Amino acid sequence: MSDMASCEKCPFMTLQDHLRETLLALIKIEKPASAWEVSDVTGKCRAVESNNLNELTRLGYVHKLRRFEKKRHKPGNPRKVYFSLTEVLK
Repeated sequence: MSDMASCEKCPFMTLQDHLRETLLALIKIEKPASAWEVSDVTGKCRAVESNNLNELTRLGYVHKLRRFEKKRHKPGNPRKVYFSLTEVLK
């Protein structure tokens, strides 16, 4: 089996290490997760994971979901942003 064939079966192996680590953490969580939840798994700060998740979104590995929390839903309050895997990686 050639190296190219093995890369096609596991496309995220071509990612940079920091993005792969974030993607694997999201896979480990097994549900849509916020940057806070991903940072708890990786041990990195939330801002770094937010940047990594946004980059994975641009690359098409992750979908971004925005949800309001019922308790905190007031005008002007930020929405919670969750990230989930694309159908290709499930």
